[in-house]
Amino acid sequence: MGKVAQNMLEPVGLLNDFVNSASFIFGGSFLFAAVIKYFEHKRSPLMVPISTVVFLVIAGVLLIALPFAYMATENGVHFSLLG
Repeated sequence: MGKVAQNMLEPVGLLNDFVNSASFIFGGSFLFAAVIKYFEHKRSPLMVPISTVVFLVIAGVLLIALPFAYMATENGVHFSLLG
């Protein structure tokens, strides 16, 4: 019975690693886009509002922090690719 449960949990671990890796990739992309949008905002404030830059920064930081959310809970699944 334990072996069956262990085999069923293996895909969950792979999905966990995929979601955490995607969070890092998308979070970094959002932060990079925020820098680009900030320079566009400096050039033309009416074309790119500062709220776009702020949203991208907040979303990027939240996405990068998502894999570390398990530290806030006692029963969370740790991010296995970090160690």
